[in-house]
Order: sequence, then structure tokens, then C-alpha cells
Amino acid sequence: MSIKKGANTSDVIVTYDICFSFCERLDGTVFIELITLEGDDLITDNHCIKVTKACVSRKIARKVNNNVLDEDPKIL
Repeated sequence: MSIKKGANTSDVIVTYDICFSFCERLDGTVFIELITLEGDDLITDNHCIKVTKACVSRKIARKVNNNVLDEDPKIL
């Protein structure tokens, strides 16, 4: 996760990888990915992922009001 602070809002970027087992790839398994981000507005997004490779990279970016941004200085 990275946060680019602005005067009133900050850009919050979350990146992650989803990795699948050999059996999941062999079977062509389909997963439903559900993402919920809380900020100025509650954002819910879902995608169907058909497993065709070992890992899938994801990136989500949102603007968040600084007054609702809850940072832990030990993490960031």
C-alpha cells in the first residue's frame, strides 16, 4: 500500500498478487474476487477470475479524504 498525501485528499494505492496452485490452474477453476475499500465512499468491486496462470497482479487506486484516512505510522 502507498499513500500520496495531498492538502485535502490523498491517493491510496493498494497492490497485491493472487497466486493459484497447480491443481487450480490445471482444472481452470473460476474464483470470484470481492474487494471492499472504505474511504469517502464505500467501494465494492467483484471480478470473476478464471485461473490460467500461476499469479495475477492487482492494483486499486482511490482518493480518500485526509480526515477519514487512518494511518498507522509504524506501518507507513
